[in-house]
Amino acid sequence: MSKRLLSIDVGDTLATGPSLTAALRDAADLPGDIVAKTVRTRLYCAPEITDQVIGKVASDLELDTSTVRDIVDNQGDLRVNPSAQFALMAIRDAFPDIRIVLNSNATAAATHQTMTVKRAFAGIIDDYYISCETGFAKGVHYQAFTQIADDHQVYLDEIIHIGDQLEDDVEAALKQGCAAMLVHPDHADLVEYAPAGPDRYRAAATIIDAAQTLRTWITEDHDTNPRLTVRGAMLIRDLDDRILIASGPSDHGKYYLPGGRCHPFFPQDPAATAVREIQEKIGITLNLSKHDLVNTAWSHKETRRDGSNKIIFTFDAGHIDLEELTINPDRTEIADYKWVNA
Repeated sequence: MSKRLLSIDVGDTLATGPSLTAALRDAADLPGDIVAKTVRTRLYCAPEITDQVIGKVASDLELDTSTVRDIVDNQGDLRVNPSAQFALMAIRDAFPDIRIVLNSNATAAATHQTMTVKRAFAGIIDDYYISCETGFAKGVHYQAFTQIADDHQVYLDEIIHIGDQLEDDVEAALKQGCAAMLVHPDHADLVEYAPAGPDRYRAAATIIDAAQTLRTWITEDHDTNPRLTVRGAMLIRDLDDRILIASGPSDHGKYYLPGGRCHPFFPQDPAATAVREIQEKIGITLNLSKHDLVNTAWSHKETRRDGSNKIIFTFDAGHIDLEELTINPDRTEIADYKWVNA
């Protein structure tokens, strides 16, 4: 499969600087993996570093809140790697059609670091995905990659994610079906992901070496066969026979039956995909055993350069009692929903 989008980490990939995780690890008498998990789940996804957030981190790490607050609020500046600027400009010149996005785990207290990177790579980076802004952190949320795929209309296996961390960058990307490139001076000793194969995993010592490898990787022979995007949707009705429809933030006011796209590396059929997407996006839990296929529709609206189209499998979820249901939509996925008469 051709590679159409590069997702790139910041810390120790595009820039160098003090590590928040390392600073908290030095302060806490706890294993590094516990500290890293707390930083991902508590700090990277928070839109604002409130006293409540600081309190949870302090509790997890058995530290005083004042210590945590001081470390979080005083993250140092990043130093942009000039080699990274050169490397990305070379990739941009060689492949003007490829998309390049920033995909970074960062806290809301480190906006100065984010602005430094945005200024340095203006005109090179097409889009920015910062965890404290999106709510999705690499290593925690699969949406850290699926949101990029959806926004830029590419498949997950058309994405190469580049970073220096085995868990947050390589493992997280591979789990979601993306390819991954490790940029690390000791990459030759870090071979646990090599069995993924050269089409899904490669490594380089520096960002310059990575750029050279990417040039080869992107230009290698790739599959040009048409691809088919498969979606699962659910016909959900209340006891008055009204139908649930929803609109996403990028649907421009158009409403559809709720559901979602089957991702190539998710072991779920269209019905299971629809159940999962509705649970995550709207907060409704459906019983998988009750779903009957009621319609199959073909659409050319998602046609891309590679000739792909979209097929939608719609299933009947039956009737639900609204008095026994609490709908809690994820506003990053669902802008609005309503019940309409058929």
